[in-house]
Amino acid sequence: MSENWRRKCSLVVVDEEGNGLDLSALKFTFSITWQDTKYPKKAEFKIFNLSSDVANKLTRGEFAQIQLLAGYQDNASLIFSGEIIFSIDGRDNATDTFVTIQASENDKAFCYATVNTTLAAGYSKTDVFQALLKAVRNFGITAGLIPELGDIKMPRGKPIYGMHRDEMDRLASQTHSTWQFVNNTIQMRPENTHSTDIIVLNNQTGLIGMPQQTIDGGVNLQCLINPNIVINSLIRLDNSSAYKTTSSTGNINADSAKEANQQAKAASSTLSKDGDYRVINISYRGDTRGNEWYMDLVCIAKGQSDAIALNKVASHDY
Repeated sequence: MSENWRRKCSLVVVDEEGNGLDLSALKFTFSITWQDTKYPKKAEFKIFNLSSDVANKLTRGEFAQIQLLAGYQDNASLIFSGEIIFSIDGRDNATDTFVTIQASENDKAFCYATVNTTLAAGYSKTDVFQALLKAVRNFGITAGLIPELGDIKMPRGKPIYGMHRDEMDRLASQTHSTWQFVNNTIQMRPENTHSTDIIVLNNQTGLIGMPQQTIDGGVNLQCLINPNIVINSLIRLDNSSAYKTTSSTGNINADSAKEANQQAKAASSTLSKDGDYRVINISYRGDTRGNEWYMDLVCIAKGQSDAIALNKVASHDY
């Protein structure tokens, strides 16, 4: 195997005082899900044969955070940094013990952050965002990718009261965006946007097997862990390599067969003509002592509406 394709990972747990404990040398598995919704990344780690002291500290809740860096020798970076929600120990067999950890990115901010303020007449959507950002600063949240929200002034004042996530829903709806906490930042992404960087996936760059076309013209695929691929990344495939969605016409009448063929033809025609797809769902699976080191991607065709690229969405110093 080429040196560039040697797996690389680092797993660290951090206590409330910021002291880290490196668990990278141990056998562990992980499963992480990330969707293009407001809900944070979720992760589950299973760490084997910890010392009884460390296992007890984990199950007693003495560690608050867990961080995973993963990828390959020439391309590895942080793919998860979240709050530990739950830990439990167990035994696989007579010799192997484990601790399972469930974690979520910025779980406390998402579940518990509230806002209670009033904006004076003449406020703008930017002022609304600043107020919402202020409400989560105590959770360690800073501004990430934020669109230009405009400076239109509202003639009346505005009270903002309630759960932070509900107020973010309202602002995102008004600006035709989605929002999410990502790695201790709050991000808003304009709908139907994508990264301008194109990641080419083929059997030389980490693609596993053949992509599977979905009925709505998207593709599902598996590749080696690549930290450069994130939600709303743009990937490029050779469409001829994708399994096409088909409908069986055996043992059905002529009308049903015709309808099935029309549906299959319509689905095929919606494949991205240039092979470019936007990532909307990522599942990571890894085993430091096994073969799994994969990402499962759900993608949709880039389409005609994806004109605004994420490099045009400014990161402001709010």
